[in-house]
Amino acid sequence: MTSDNSKTLRVAFLPATQDDIPSIIKLAQQIWRAYYPAIIGLAQVEYMLAQRYTEKEITSQMQAGERYYVALGDNQMVGYASLRADSDAWFLHQLYVLPSHFGFGIGTGFLHFLFHEAGYRTIRLQVNRKNIRAINFYFKNGFVIERCIDVDIGNGYYMNDYVMVKKFNQ
Repeated sequence: MTSDNSKTLRVAFLPATQDDIPSIIKLAQQIWRAYYPAIIGLAQVEYMLAQRYTEKEITSQMQAGERYYVALGDNQMVGYASLRADSDAWFLHQLYVLPSHFGFGIGTGFLHFLFHEAGYRTIRLQVNRKNIRAINFYFKNGFVIERCIDVDIGNGYYMNDYVMVKKFNQ
């Protein structure tokens, strides 16, 4: 893959298995602690990691039909994503890439892989309203803001998000 700044990296996008869960958890901790404290604060980052990134939680999500995927580059996992089919669309629950691997086109490549996996049906996602980099990434890839939501996630924390949507001609 190449991007505008001429960085090159071979990346493979693959379905994740149960065996990938510990690596996904480790990667999530690395990404979230590097990227999100400036947006939501370290205390909320740690709370969300403890709530969402356990082997039991991810196993439960997989068993309930959420599809996990990994991005492999440089002989390591450099990103992960998950999709779940809803009644009228797909919901992109997660799409994360190591900040050290920004600029390689991994996010865009991963997103296009996920479009294919979703059968080019409508995809929705939530993104923090202060995450300008991600919001612009999704705009660049054809998403629009559908609505604004505030979700109480417990312990006094909220997700202050945009719901974004990309519709395909079907």
